[in-house]
Amino acid sequence: MSQQKILHNNDHGVANATVTFKTEVMEFDHVVLVGDRECSLATLGSRPLGIATRVPDTFPGSGSVQTEFPNYVYVKCGETIAAGDPVKLGTTDPTTKEQKYIKFNPATDNGIYELGVCFVGGDVDEYGEFYVR
Repeated sequence: MSQQKILHNNDHGVANATVTFKTEVMEFDHVVLVGDRECSLATLGSRPLGIATRVPDTFPGSGSVQTEFPNYVYVKCGETIAAGDPVKLGTTDPTTKEQKYIKFNPATDNGIYELGVCFVGGDVDEYGEFYVR
């Protein structure tokens, strides 16, 4: 039986992620994932998760990020995937018939195949949490 599920869907095209900010950020700063549900200030060349919309008074601390992704899903990993890794579709599990996500490589993969980003990582055949289109 499939355990895949949509954890959140937003019809408006964006979703808000609750994260722990590891470093000081200001409201409306672009932030990048640095660990499971953890963000820091985005730097040149990084792939931002989104924009900080609610920041704590002290750091590290809990806050919110507005992402570009409308869907927050729980899906099986086809390989070890870490928080912040961009993802694409992988193979289907032959037993459960569940689709798996694998890492998207921007250097070699066509951008049309990028689905989103890993929010909580997992090893092969474990479930991860992802923000996807």
